[in-house]
Amino acid sequence: MWRSVPRLNIASPDRSAAIRLFALSFLSLFLELMMIRWVPGAIRLVAYYANLMLISSFLGIGLGAMLAERRANLIRWFPALLAADVLFLVLCRNILLPGNPAELRFMAFEGGLTNYLVLLGVFFLNAALFVPLGEQIGQLFQRLSNLRAYAWDLGGSLAGTVVFGLFAVLHFSPQIGLALAVLLFGLLYRDQLRQVRTIVLLVLALALSVLTTERRAVWSAYSYLVMVAPSEVSWEWYTSAPRPPADLMTMRDPPSYILTVNQNFYQIHRTNDLRRFTPGTRGHAEADTVRVVYQIPYIFQPKPRRVAVVGSGGGVDVEAALLNGAGHVDAVEIDPAIVRLARRYSAAGVYDHPKVAVHIDDARAFFERATPGYDLISFGFLDSHGLFSSMANIRLDGFV
Repeated sequence: MWRSVPRLNIASPDRSAAIRLFALSFLSLFLELMMIRWVPGAIRLVAYYANLMLISSFLGIGLGAMLAERRANLIRWFPALLAADVLFLVLCRNILLPGNPAELRFMAFEGGLTNYLVLLGVFFLNAALFVPLGEQIGQLFQRLSNLRAYAWDLGGSLAGTVVFGLFAVLHFSPQIGLALAVLLFGLLYRDQLRQVRTIVLLVLALALSVLTTERRAVWSAYSYLVMVAPSEVSWEWYTSAPRPPADLMTMRDPPSYILTVNQNFYQIHRTNDLRRFTPGTRGHAEADTVRVVYQIPYIFQPKPRRVAVVGSGGGVDVEAALLNGAGHVDAVEIDPAIVRLARRYSAAGVYDHPKVAVHIDDARAFFERATPGYDLISFGFLDSHGLFSSMANIRLDGFV
């Protein structure tokens, strides 16, 4: 005789706890990845310590899970911790890098004790943000069998990772990411939304996140990019970059622009073709000074037939190849957003030149597939915003 199998009660406590665990794991992983992606752009010194946010997030979740049995209901502090964390990012966003004679950086700055205190503040505030979520996850683990709890936790984590991956590739925005995290928190803890204090804190966190992002910023797959213009006073002072002139590629005495990565100087987008400038002007003097550096490779190899430029960036190295008679130039740049910005802001206009082939690729991968026969290979400043010790024997250029 067949026994009737009891129907699964979807509203059972175990099923409710499992779904809640899935959602909390999703929220934790999504928010963790969002902070890892966002904070190095909001505070530029964090960009040089890649694992800081990852370690602090894991620490917070782990501490929260260890406190689960205390039933302290720490989740009520989540809105305040989120607002405090975002406020700290706003206040410290212009802090420079810690200075040390043993460290070699592209355009280094002096630093001091304040810099290290900011790093510690970022670390501990981020860890504190994840403690309430870890506590809730730990309590839900206690309500389910071990294997079932791990399955739902892993499923939520993987889902959060996949969704964030799509979000980061398609259109990353810290404001949208934070809004999604706040929305999910509100759905999970509707009782918290009945408190005016909670609503005010969550709205404050969202509003502050807008202040940490320039209006025309671009979040590429790798970095936080902002195009700025040098002021009339000095190249060391930047102003918000206006929209480039419609005839930038052909105009006389074209302007120059500076691309910043994680709020730090990265590269210049300009032309060094002296024919484009009126003799005696500031632009002519700057182009005459800057172009000397880019002429060096062609002292050793005049008028090369085939040239490869890796780390082509704003296209200044590519333009140097064309001005020295190159018949064909392969321009290799890993970040497509930089190429898009160069097409708008670089007066050289090299990425639309008929002799230039653009390759969005890693330099090492490009060389593995490239056809031999280059007369000259020019290395730009590959990953020039990276931090290296002067005693390091592994440099990115050498690896490539």
